[in-house]
Amino acid sequence: MCWCIECVDVSYAISKCKPKNIIFEFGQGILLDCDNLEYAPHLTCAKTGLDGINQLWNQDYKLILNDAKNVNAYYVTRTYLTRHGIGRLDSECTRNDISDKMEEDKTNVPNPFQNHLRYAPLDYDSLVRRIFIDSEVYNVDVNIVFTHCNELPVKLEELNNAIQGYFESNVHVYEQFSEKESFENLKNYFLKSLDKT
Repeated sequence: MCWCIECVDVSYAISKCKPKNIIFEFGQGILLDCDNLEYAPHLTCAKTGLDGINQLWNQDYKLILNDAKNVNAYYVTRTYLTRHGIGRLDSECTRNDISDKMEEDKTNVPNPFQNHLRYAPLDYDSLVRRIFIDSEVYNVDVNIVFTHCNELPVKLEELNNAIQGYFESNVHVYEQFSEKESFENLKNYFLKSLDKT
């Protein structure tokens, strides 16, 4: 059973519910973290990775991350990069350059605040390096979840090479939605492991 914690008194919720799992969700990827000066000035104004939990106002959040014996960090990404509006996006291309199987994204429509959605191929080495930098100071089990695999499959060889270059311990990889499956099949599982085991 998982509990989604928002802005509540965490110590009270934990004492009453004794949840086995607590989920923190951040709205932006670690590429847009406020300290990623390589991409400045077009960043979000927040810490978006595990450091973001440590900077939350409630001391109980910090204790969860620093004192927990079994923390799973799930980094979720599409199998390609997207970005709204202006700012750096290496190897930018059109949606059709990514894949001819791209589906219309009805949630990311052009608007006056974010402009249009932009696309680029995913650089697996850069992705894994960002995850490594974000997670290396914490005692967490790293999991990478890929979405939109029906539009573009995960390039497992590139991913595994990148993981081996940065991590000594196991990193678990999952896909949500494999290449040959329809949206209806998604209800049959949430995440499917891409681990070799």
